Amino acid sequence: MSEILERSSAQSGLFRSFAARLALAAVSIFTWAVFAPQACAQNVVVVVSTIPSGAYFMVDNQTFHSAQSFSWAAGTQHTLVVASTIQPNPLAPTVYTFQSWTAGSESFVTPQITIFANPQVTQYTANFTTTFSFNAVVSSTCGNFPCGGVPGTILVDGAPENTLVPPLPAAYPAGAGIVLVAIASPGYAFAGWSPGVNQVIVGEQDNVTLNGPVTAVANFIIAVSYTLNSSPQGLQLLADTVPTTGPYTESFGWGTQHSVSAITPQTDITGHMWVFSSWSDGGAATHSFTVPNSSTPVSLTATFVPAVLTTFLTSPPGLGLTVDGRSNWTIWNFAWPQGSTHTFAAPATQSDSQGHLWKFISWSNGGSASQTMTVGSGPSTLTATYQQLGQLTVASTLPGLSVSVNGSNCATPCSVQPAVGTPVTISAPVSIPAGPHARQDLLGWSTGAGPGNLTMTAPAAATTVTANYHLMNQLLTATSPANAATWKIQPASPDGYYDSQAVVNVSLSPLPGFQFRNWSGDLNGITPFGTLLMSQPRSVTALFSTVPYLPVGAVVNGAGTTPSNTVAPGSAISIFGANLADAVTVSPSGSLPQTLGGVTVSVGSRLLPLYFVSPGQINVQLPADLPLGESSVVVTTPEQVQVASSFTLAQDAPGLFSLTSNNKALALAFHADGTLVTEASPAKAGETLTLFGTGFGPTTPARPEGLPVPQSPSFVVTDPASVQVATASYSAQSAYALPGSVGIDVVEFTLGAGAPSGGDFQVTVTVNQVVSNTVLLPIQ
Repeated sequence: MSEILERSSAQSGLFRSFAARLALAAVSIFTWAVFAPQACAQNVVVVVSTIPSGAYFMVDNQTFHSAQSFSWAAGTQHTLVVASTIQPNPLAPTVYTFQSWTAGSESFVTPQITIFANPQVTQYTANFTTTFSFNAVVSSTCGNFPCGGVPGTILVDGAPENTLVPPLPAAYPAGAGIVLVAIASPGYAFAGWSPGVNQVIVGEQDNVTLNGPVTAVANFIIAVSYTLNSSPQGLQLLADTVPTTGPYTESFGWGTQHSVSAITPQTDITGHMWVFSSWSDGGAATHSFTVPNSSTPVSLTATFVPAVLTTFLTSPPGLGLTVDGRSNWTIWNFAWPQGSTHTFAAPATQSDSQGHLWKFISWSNGGSASQTMTVGSGPSTLTATYQQLGQLTVASTLPGLSVSVNGSNCATPCSVQPAVGTPVTISAPVSIPAGPHARQDLLGWSTGAGPGNLTMTAPAAATTVTANYHLMNQLLTATSPANAATWKIQPASPDGYYDSQAVVNVSLSPLPGFQFRNWSGDLNGITPFGTLLMSQPRSVTALFSTVPYLPVGAVVNGAGTTPSNTVAPGSAISIFGANLADAVTVSPSGSLPQTLGGVTVSVGSRLLPLYFVSPGQINVQLPADLPLGESSVVVTTPEQVQVASSFTLAQDAPGLFSLTSNNKALALAFHADGTLVTEASPAKAGETLTLFGTGFGPTTPARPEGLPVPQSPSFVVTDPASVQVATASYSAQSAYALPGSVGIDVVEFTLGAGAPSGGDFQVTVTVNQVVSNTVLLPIQ
């Protein structure tokens, strides 16, 4: 540190001069007089610092470079010294130069002062000015190439850097502003300033603020002559957005990008109009190009062609149009090349600046609203004519209701503006939901029209029409169990909804198998009728008890309804009704029981074997020895009355079982190998098939009652049987009761000559001239 102080002192020469020492002695005498010891000694806290902070100073021969606090006895003597008035040295990038010491309102210009600790003065500050080094240099490389000469100069505040006194680099006060301008030498082009702090760069100009040391670097690149021209000459162009007139020559740096624009349309000095046609490099009217790395001059020419003026107008004036896909043109006069093609369109409707609505009527050339035109040899004017529309407000007693006016939707209240005098059709929803089981129905219009569409003529004066609605509440009716009765409701309603002021009478008639008990919901009592005021949604339920029921014709063949409407002894039959059992109960395998779920079925005094029972259907086997003719079946259900149904017993009443596939009743038929005949595995001509059914008549020996048919001997069907497939008929090879089953018959036959092919064909079985039901047989 002492070396630094000595070197700085030597550089300044301050302390080697007699005048400086004399001044120092004078200051010392002054400070003794000002800050003489006080009569009553006390400690004084004194802060010594520099502005700006960081400069070196000495207190009582001890060196510091940041603010320091000292506790001194009042009246004691101390020495403050700025050992070097220029820090760290005159050639440093940042230099601090001593100006003065300040203590309160007192100021001392000498670097050394002697003070006495005084409670009235607690702050001493060494003040410095700050200067920063500044330099401006020209880069020695030009892009990717050596410059090979002097590529350019820099003007520093208007003067070339090589004429400055002192020359660069130089020191400037902190905060100084410097304006630099880069100027390229012939054969070179300015390529920009290197980015740096405290610099604001705008093109060739660099505005430097010295908030620290700065070196500004100007970059240049090798340039080539570039000429912009127009054909014909003298027309206006833009070179890097700057207006010019061809021919225009500029030096552009290698590899730099520039933009050129051909102003179109434009009028030359003779009054002729021109539009851009092409650039010699094939670019668009406005495009960019890259300067090649070549010393050969480059030329670029914009070619223009004569233009024809086309003007678009509207009647009334001021309405909008679309020309060549744009509707935001500021003027509607267009200069287009002769023979060029353009599109123009008039909006179907539009509003003017006052909010009036207008409707397109026609173009002056008689064409459609949207057209394509080819520019002729002379100027032309096209006018779009519009018609003003009237005003109509559509309202509703239900605010916000969506209605349709001539096919366009709007939410009420809404204003529409059809052409005055034209027909207007207003459609409102027939019904709007108004909560669970309630809705608002259209009652009519304020004009007196009914609930349908309102058709009127668009008025000239402002007019409001209102759709009036009324509240409708739903009447829900039900029976428990479901479908237990038929209802009679007066007045009738197609969907159960009634005006909220309506009075409705209801009554019902129980269906077979049900007995009315009482009402629940919005009706009560034990009589099957009542009256309801529909001021709110209503719900009524009629409660019924179930009773067994058998309709006429309840007994049918177990395979389904047959043409003969008879059943045969020993066959499986189905009994259809209502409430015949509490649940579905199926007989276990083996012999059939005579009671299932407490249900029995009898003919006369004989209980019949049961396959299964259910609420709506019971399947039983008829004994083989029942007498032929009219008979009656009786169903007995626990804790219920017995029900009966008559039927007719015939010796032969064949029925064929079927399987439903693709909504088709396919015969329950098997191939000779025991696999099922299906549409995926159809029967083939010449093979033997087996059909399953019931009611084929008596067998030898007689089939057992309620027991599976034994495996032997064979229980052969007594009466002759045949099979009909479409129009072909085949004698049965065999017909017998199916071993191991109860009441099931089979017939075997060969699908022989005359058999159809390629589809599903009707098949029946005839036993002793009695024909079965018809099912379908898939045949390959």
